[in-house]
This record gives sequence, C-alpha cells and structure tokens, in this order.
Amino acid sequence: GGVPIISMMNMELRRGKEKAVIKKALVDLDGEPMKAFEAVRDSWKMNDCYRSPGPIQFKGHEWADAATITLSLELNGGNPILLRDANDPTNF
Repeated sequence: GGVPIISMMNMELRRGKEKAVIKKALVDLDGEPMKAFEAVRDSWKMNDCYRSPGPIQFKGHEWADAATITLSLELNGGNPILLRDANDPTNF
C-alpha cells in the first residue's frame, strides 16, 4: 500500500491559515555527501558520470535492495546499506 503524500508534509501557518508544505532541507556543506561530491567534482565537469538505477526493483540483483549513495554516506561511512538481509534467501 501507499502512503498519502499529505501525511509526509509539514503544516505551516501561511497567510493566517495552516497549509501543508514540503519541509525545507538545506544541504549540509560539511557533511559526508558534500565531501564525496567535492572529491569528484572536477572529474564530473569533463566526464559523463552518473548513476541511473531505473525504477524501483523489488527483486533482483543485490543493488536492488541497497539504500541511496547519499544515505550510505550520511549513515554508514560510505559503505552500502542493504535494506534487507542479503544472506536470507527467503527475504524476497
């Protein structure tokens, strides 16, 4: 099942009325994702370097169950985070 998008939004007072808004998320310029970007920024100016995993995959290769690069950098020192137990063959 899905989750209504309104439940993921914040309520803010705008012009005297409560409005559902997307919370501002500023970039932490001292965070690990920014440091990782700075390390490859010059290379990216000259080369086509991107990651496009495609649509959400519920089964398949091990990277189908990996968290994003940004989350891995913020939460796990850049090491991949699997969203399931990779050693459990019944966890599909």
